[in-house]
Amino acid sequence: MDLLLDKSFSLVAHQLRSMRVQPIGAVMDNLNAKRSQIKIITTARRAGLGKDQRLKTLECIFNDGAYCEKVIEILSEELPLMNLDMEDCWDDEGNYILAINPDSYSTWTFDDANDRLSDVGDMMPWFSLTAFLLLMNWGIDSDLPEFWKNAIAHFNWPFDGPISLEYSIPIDEKYLKRYLAKRDLTPLYKAIQQAWFPPDNVFLYCNMEDPDSVYYEFTVDNLKLLRRDWKKAKPYLEQYDIASLMVEEDPGKLRILVDGLRESQVSSQKNSSKLGKNAGLPMVAKDIILRSDPDPLYETDDQDLDDEDQNDD
Repeated sequence: MDLLLDKSFSLVAHQLRSMRVQPIGAVMDNLNAKRSQIKIITTARRAGLGKDQRLKTLECIFNDGAYCEKVIEILSEELPLMNLDMEDCWDDEGNYILAINPDSYSTWTFDDANDRLSDVGDMMPWFSLTAFLLLMNWGIDSDLPEFWKNAIAHFNWPFDGPISLEYSIPIDEKYLKRYLAKRDLTPLYKAIQQAWFPPDNVFLYCNMEDPDSVYYEFTVDNLKLLRRDWKKAKPYLEQYDIASLMVEEDPGKLRILVDGLRESQVSSQKNSSKLGKNAGLPMVAKDIILRSDPDPLYETDDQDLDDEDQNDD
């Protein structure tokens, strides 16, 4: 009793309350939270994040919650993540989920594109390349000619009407790459590559309509995957930005791009004929693929590019 008299009433009351039996639900919640924190800490250390000096502060050493928050802060500086609040990023089994922020051409859904292209009057000039690729990539519908008309006027494109390719004929990627490189337009090739035939990379394929492409459990393997793929994806995204600036400054470059795409389809047909593939597919001249202007802006040295094709083979 003498010991109690030496303490203040509030301190004694706090100690007595702490001795009460806690509801089982609260106990389990605390236990699961601690398990989840331990999983983040061990996963981060196994993935090599534990070497970061920012995780060696006294706060992180003595506070598991602070350590976990710092881990996510560090990853958010390295990767494009949407994990702004740790409380909202757990699944029903107590696993922490990383949410990557889609920021490539693949993020465009049909509805998004339709909304943007139906009223391009408010679009900034840097959107010109994306608008062009979206219009080229979407199937023909009743609204498309009007979309093209508005975009041509707004972005000052060098076309009189809609542009189309023969979608049954593949694009010769090697040919297109060389074609654009010869004209110092390599970023445009990278933009086409990202938009139409991207490499296998989670950051170049993810979009919000496919949750599995955006959300990843916090595991060592997933951390390795995301860090590796982001390192490879960054150059594509940077080149896309450069290509967008090119088209913004000179919309006439889209004419060169279109000519290159059509020439690459012709090259693809020639290669197929040489290899004896698609024997039943008739050869068509490039003029069959519709042009809005019969005179190309840039004359192509077909023989030179064909010679390079043979050297590649």
